[in-house]
Amino acid sequence: MKATAQEEIRPEPVGVVGPLTTLGERFVEAADGVRLFVQTFGVATENPAVVCIPGLTRTGRDFTGLATELAQDRLVLAVDLRGRGRSDYDPTKRSYRLEIYAHDVGRILDDFGVEKASLIGTSLGGLTAIWLGAAHPDRVAAIVLNDIGPEIQPEGAARIAAYAGRLAPVRSWDDAVVQTRLVSEDAAPGLSDDDWLAVARQRYREEPDGTVVLDHDPGVVGGPAEADDPWVVFEQLAGIPILVLRGSTSDVLAPSTVRAMEMRRPDLVSVEIPDRGHAPTLDESSARGAIRQFLAEGRQAPGRGRRSSSAI
Repeated sequence: MKATAQEEIRPEPVGVVGPLTTLGERFVEAADGVRLFVQTFGVATENPAVVCIPGLTRTGRDFTGLATELAQDRLVLAVDLRGRGRSDYDPTKRSYRLEIYAHDVGRILDDFGVEKASLIGTSLGGLTAIWLGAAHPDRVAAIVLNDIGPEIQPEGAARIAAYAGRLAPVRSWDDAVVQTRLVSEDAAPGLSDDDWLAVARQRYREEPDGTVVLDHDPGVVGGPAEADDPWVVFEQLAGIPILVLRGSTSDVLAPSTVRAMEMRRPDLVSVEIPDRGHAPTLDESSARGAIRQFLAEGRQAPGRGRRSSSAI
């Protein structure tokens, strides 16, 4: 049975994640009837709500740690984009596009009664934030771009294309962990075995029969190309504060791209996350600190200019 835009899966609050942090779940219906799954943390306050938008084949579960921390003083929404996690898949595959993802996030803001939110987007989620901010700057208080910009390095795009939508089926959670490490360990060295199991559980789901499967529609990979020039879209974000996080070994976001972004936006804040490739998990202390400080400061005071550093 399809849930309506206001239907709650279970009453809120459903539990306590941390001090003053309630956790809930909701389905929101997109304009075309696709159900979008949203996990909620905290409650609305005078601080702008935060919407967390995941990468190409990822889900809102990637943001659980960060969302729990930020929700101490605001509402935080972690979104499963269409075709991922508990959101509906599009059987036609034609709606897996940035313009549609941005429209979906706007629909979620409407459903929660949020007039203006800060957006935190990893990779594709960051591009979604850029597209939404360009189309509706009045709805966006600030943007955090996690290892993404208007230009993607060819080597990073080729590496992602080599595995996204192409991974062999797994048989168990142990297999899922092995596959996760094979894909991502170079980008996130130093994680423990327990950490890698947690990452695998963000990317895979267990079916009722015990089968472990990737938690996304393979059709989200290789969708229609966007017609708009990403740099032109980025330049339409004038007035929206932007924080860029870059993994120090990223093969997707080049230092030269960050510099080009800074040339266009001298007030842009950039922080490099040590020992991370594409993309930082946002559980790193430097990433958490940068995000907390950026959201607390809001727009930089006139004359401060940009801040670029390896950690905060």
